[in-house]
Amino acid sequence: MSISTISQDLKGSLSPNCSILVDPDSDAFKDHLRRWSSVGLQTPAAIVKAATEQDVAVVVKYAVEHSIPFVPVGGGHSLWSTIGQDGFILDLSLQKAIEIDKEAATVKIQAGVLTKELNVAATEAGFCIATSNARSVRVIPALLGGGFSSISPIHGLGIDNFLSARVVTATHGLVVASPTENPDLFWALQGAGQAFGVVTEVTVKLHPLSTLGAEDGKFWTFTFIYGQEQVQAVAETLERVSETLPRELIGMALMAAPPPNFKALLEISIQFFGPEEQARHVLAPFFDLNPVNQTQTRISFDQISDSTDHLDKKGGYKYLSSTGRRKISATKLANGFRFFADAVDKHPELRKSMVGTSFYNPSRMQEVPDESTAWGHRNISAWVMAFPFTEDAETFPLAEDYAREFLGHVREEDPEKIASFPNHTRERPAHERYPGAWRLERLHALKREWDPKGVFPQDFFNHLMYRTQKIE
Repeated sequence: MSISTISQDLKGSLSPNCSILVDPDSDAFKDHLRRWSSVGLQTPAAIVKAATEQDVAVVVKYAVEHSIPFVPVGGGHSLWSTIGQDGFILDLSLQKAIEIDKEAATVKIQAGVLTKELNVAATEAGFCIATSNARSVRVIPALLGGGFSSISPIHGLGIDNFLSARVVTATHGLVVASPTENPDLFWALQGAGQAFGVVTEVTVKLHPLSTLGAEDGKFWTFTFIYGQEQVQAVAETLERVSETLPRELIGMALMAAPPPNFKALLEISIQFFGPEEQARHVLAPFFDLNPVNQTQTRISFDQISDSTDHLDKKGGYKYLSSTGRRKISATKLANGFRFFADAVDKHPELRKSMVGTSFYNPSRMQEVPDESTAWGHRNISAWVMAFPFTEDAETFPLAEDYAREFLGHVREEDPEKIASFPNHTRERPAHERYPGAWRLERLHALKREWDPKGVFPQDFFNHLMYRTQKIE
């Protein structure tokens, strides 16, 4: 691969604000190379900073015609947003436009927009929107992977509010995908979007802030802290309470080992979109367990992703992996939490690692027919997560081993029911990420039409081919 040839060939075709970084020792190159995780980080031959949609179209066309591999990068949170010297990074961070249509209650979002930026803009305009739970995650990649959000129990997944997209594809160039234009591609973008092109812009529904339970859009957050000796009681309460959760509540049970003692504690975090007295009634079983600490506060929608700031910093060796459950199992969860607490006690180098589970009422998401999108997890009511994290590469394999074993403790018993969150992994089998033989067959057919060479990304294409061959 010759970077000088690319620069020369594209010089007259790119916008004035588009730049190509080629010096890996420069501060600009190093800054754009930094990712949320250093796991598997490689150094590309170049970083192309596309300033416009047309820049993206020109660069993708050139790369496809010359068989030059590349990876699009939004926020740099995924483990696969990296490439070596044989390819380049297509950086989309300069494309930051947010265009809100108050009358239509819609928003157009470009590829470089961050979750926090969109949440602030929506709040200022009097709306809320289904976005990621991490403030520096790019909006579009999270949406293409399903778009699970804190307000999904109320307003559905991000893809359930998805109206249209502009996509640069390998075979058809720049196209529009919507229910009426390229509807099959639009179906695939709703859950498997990263595999079909570079999405440069999406149009998504907005919802009035008042739909969050108060006219000003503010809502309640509650935090309960429990000691290790309370794990069994908390897990049993979670199993019981989760069976009748109202749509107004979404929660996370997180086990971590915070300073200064670095002893594992269990934290229950709740966001409640309704009156305080209703929240306290629903949460009474958690109050009754006598937590060692309990707090509550009322926040606005633009602050909804701020609580994960400590998990959102770039650098270190970490990733997020998860498995979905249709119902919380107190026995499995308690065993998993105890396993993690024991691991942290034995291995101080694991102190930054965490495990946990979300819990919510999936009924709003289940109102959308399963066959209407590539996303196939509408029956999941809890995503159990492992977050291995160390500061150095030498100790990270130990954290990975414990993370895998934790997830082994909590997975569904039936292998055919095991679910894996698509944006968290490409290592788990495709049928776990996209359940249903018919779904994989349709994705495979669409992949052959829109990206037969596996430009976006090759590993996903191979998984689909392998699984479909097994089915056939």
